[in-house]
Amino acid sequence: MNALTQPQTANTALNAQAQIPLAEIHHEFENSRRRIDPEALATMKDSIHQLGLLQPLVVTPREGGNGYVLIAGFTRYQALHELGHVQANCTIIKGDAHTLLESHVAENTNRQDLSLVSSVTAIRRLATKLGGDYEEVGKRLGFSKKAMDDRLALAKCTESVLDALDEGKLKLGHAVILSAFTHAMQDRTLEKILDEGWTVDDLRERAGKARIKLELGRFDKSECASCPYNSDACSQSNLFGEDIPSGMCSNAKCYGEKQTNWLGEERTRLNEQYGTLLDATTIDNQHIRLIDVTQLGEVQHTACQSCQHNVCIFDNRLNSRTAGSVRQQVCNNAKCFDEKVEAQRKPSSDSGSASTGQGSAPATSKSGNESAKSGKATAAASATLSNKQQEVAEGMLAKHVCDSFPSTRLEGLYLSHMAAQALCGKRHEGIAHLIGKTESEVHMATRLMVTEYLAKCDENIQTGSTAPRGILHELAFMRSTPEVQIVEAWQSHTLKHYPTAQVARLCTEAGFHTHYDQSNGDGAFNKLAKGKKADLLAAIETSDFDWTHYAPAAYCSHFTSKFPKESPMDAATPENKE
Repeated sequence: MNALTQPQTANTALNAQAQIPLAEIHHEFENSRRRIDPEALATMKDSIHQLGLLQPLVVTPREGGNGYVLIAGFTRYQALHELGHVQANCTIIKGDAHTLLESHVAENTNRQDLSLVSSVTAIRRLATKLGGDYEEVGKRLGFSKKAMDDRLALAKCTESVLDALDEGKLKLGHAVILSAFTHAMQDRTLEKILDEGWTVDDLRERAGKARIKLELGRFDKSECASCPYNSDACSQSNLFGEDIPSGMCSNAKCYGEKQTNWLGEERTRLNEQYGTLLDATTIDNQHIRLIDVTQLGEVQHTACQSCQHNVCIFDNRLNSRTAGSVRQQVCNNAKCFDEKVEAQRKPSSDSGSASTGQGSAPATSKSGNESAKSGKATAAASATLSNKQQEVAEGMLAKHVCDSFPSTRLEGLYLSHMAAQALCGKRHEGIAHLIGKTESEVHMATRLMVTEYLAKCDENIQTGSTAPRGILHELAFMRSTPEVQIVEAWQSHTLKHYPTAQVARLCTEAGFHTHYDQSNGDGAFNKLAKGKKADLLAAIETSDFDWTHYAPAAYCSHFTSKFPKESPMDAATPENKE
């Protein structure tokens, strides 16, 4: 399941599909794809040429309403463009930046439309926006922990390594081994791999002898003093054959395991202090900003302190001099940050502030003083909660209301209206329009909505528990005399759906044949039954025979088999019956 097929949330809405001109679709969204594979493009063009566009593009309205932005379907778009199509079937989604990015990543990764490297880029970008909550990223995109770990390991590779992997010049095994190196060493080694044609085994052998400065290790190095891989204890040759200086470790595997274990323990310890941490090796630098008071101003800078987008970056690089350190005051919502900075740069529109030359600070200060006097807290301009904090906060509020529900009869009617909205497919309307209305008005609004929904029983032939026809059947079964309801519902004009012989039998069963003979003479019905079906039906339609208390046995048994074992009226107490 991806973000486009999941239930809608407050942040996203799914609209009907529409035909949109390609000229109105813009490529402004951050595409996770590093490159469009020529073979995939050719296959897509052939498919569209033969079968048409099988899966719509996914777009969102541009800010200002001038066209749309392509969210998913870049290969499909390019194929349509090259084939000369002027429009495409599109699914239009609306939502905040995080929701749109999630839809983009999920749609592509679930369709396996991205290469492994491109999916790594996409997941890294989403992880950055979600504050490093990798468990949440995996949950939203349907990745197992191992799948996430594998992709995040590749995220430690340099752009040069990722490009070589994406272009097929490097194998996945090469990239996995290189991911443990420093960026400078990755690029140097990549040149050797490409120039000399190293296999994965060649690289693994050389990587095991790579030299690492022991001073960079943050783990307990007491055992290293007598280790034969320590250059101070034994002279070794490094990856390229030259002598190793003092203080170097040539057992990269052992060093990596010890440093990784130490970093894991340190990260766990620091999580308690800083909350969810972003890994330095998996952040998308294009989507982070340093929270600087000189750019934001004091008021906004203070507000940013309680925002979920104020995150910390944990240096998880194995060979970094600052391994295990935490960088604070980083914003992972670049768009919001840039908007706040731009707002700070603009001169205040307050005429009083302009005349004094004091900017907006005095007005804010006055507002703060008034709040202090009134004893009311002032909401921060950018105060938001992390994913876990949101979950806890929402749970607390829901439990509080649940414990006291319903506080009034009107609140119970509100809930009934919301339940009816969910049933009728109008959940997005909410109940704000009911505030201030009386109980009878709320009840009437609910009744009208449900009545309108149930009136669609002829359009929707489903008989499920939430379909109009199924609900009306259930109501019939719940009445005190469901058998009577079923019989009274039957209409003689439905006999047109029966074969002629069966119509004649049913007429005899109901007594219509006797009534017809009395009006037209003995044997009149037998003669009628042996004639045309149209004549028989016309005689039934024009007759004054009372069909009110008759219904075919098969028709009745079709419904009586669905009766509940005990109807509410049967189970009612004498007091209730009264």
